[in-house]
Amino acid sequence: ESGTPCCEPKFRTWRMNQLYQILNRLTLKQPQRKFIIQLFSTWLSIKGRVNYLQLGRFYKHSEKYYRRWFCRFFDWTELNKALLQNAGIGKCVIAIDDVVWQKAGKKTFGLSTVYSGTMHKLIRGIDFFTLSIVSAQWGTAFHINAVQIVNSSPAGNRASQQAQFLMNQLPALRELTKVVVGDGYFARKKYLDAVVSQGCTLISKLRQDAALFYLYTGTTKRGRPRKKDGRINWNDVSPMTFVGRQNDSDIYEAIAFNRKFKGNIKAVYIYDNKTKGYVILMCTDLEMPALDIIEYYRLRFQIEFVYRDAKQHTALTTCQSPKQEAIHFHVNAAMTAITLAKTDLLKENHCNAEMVFSLSDYVQRKSNLLLAERIIGNLGFELSERKIKAILKDSAEFGLIHLKNAA
Repeated sequence: ESGTPCCEPKFRTWRMNQLYQILNRLTLKQPQRKFIIQLFSTWLSIKGRVNYLQLGRFYKHSEKYYRRWFCRFFDWTELNKALLQNAGIGKCVIAIDDVVWQKAGKKTFGLSTVYSGTMHKLIRGIDFFTLSIVSAQWGTAFHINAVQIVNSSPAGNRASQQAQFLMNQLPALRELTKVVVGDGYFARKKYLDAVVSQGCTLISKLRQDAALFYLYTGTTKRGRPRKKDGRINWNDVSPMTFVGRQNDSDIYEAIAFNRKFKGNIKAVYIYDNKTKGYVILMCTDLEMPALDIIEYYRLRFQIEFVYRDAKQHTALTTCQSPKQEAIHFHVNAAMTAITLAKTDLLKENHCNAEMVFSLSDYVQRKSNLLLAERIIGNLGFELSERKIKAILKDSAEFGLIHLKNAA
């Protein structure tokens, strides 16, 4: 069921070869494999809204074609994991967080009142729980999978749905890393149990008045062995072990008992000598060095740039369907497009850690190539000719910001 017919060039230089190679390794049927390749080649060439109507304008299929495929299941974890393994991800952590945005339409699935951390107020919109991989070498985040959180779900409340999804996804990601990092919201027993049950480590942030207790090191004469000693006073951490100073901050660590978690955790106390404030981090791995815990927690913030880029450049919030399956597909496709762009640029720049990544430039380049190839193809020139390739390269670099770092 084709829409308006349009001239297709004999080949597209902007089609990502790595995606084609990886999809051939996955257990997909040929029609779905062909759809995914065509979808992302088109998605990353569109500046502005991306929906069924827009996709139909940029490719030969009608919007009905996209409506059908968006409602079919696709394993986003498998695809994104394969992309990162192909790029050689190295040392990394799993970052978890929520992303919410306003949504119009009374019939949108899962529409409810949610809190927006960006707007600092309750809004009418939808809520997604996301998993990302953050590379320590490249200092950037890559999307893995996301699930919509529904208030009236039979699976339980918000925390239960998130913890269950996390527990289901961790077995597939343990090959990459076993460290899970979340902000202070995820310092709860439900998330801790979900992570530890899968043989992974949780790093999070505690409240400044967190009730932690030193471990009891004495002997118990009768009855149950005593677990805890006095409560930690955060205004006097001299009993804790001094680790060192980093960025004008004093760092202390201690193995402490937490009544909420009903077990021992490693607490890292960071005192800023400039602001006279402090931060308390926690880790379920009692042997992990304090400096590693700090480094992993700092990496977590990189996922915020994935949300920003997805909203600004890959049309995260412009889904044209009220259906649950279509919304889930659109959100994951929008953020997976960023992973594709990043891994593509890393391959082009030989995994250079100092590479400047600009999704705006990447989309601009693909859009330029799409238009140039269509014009040249309609003129009847052979796109594989050396002169034509030089013209395409020059056309692709038109309007770029970071021209030297363009792929």
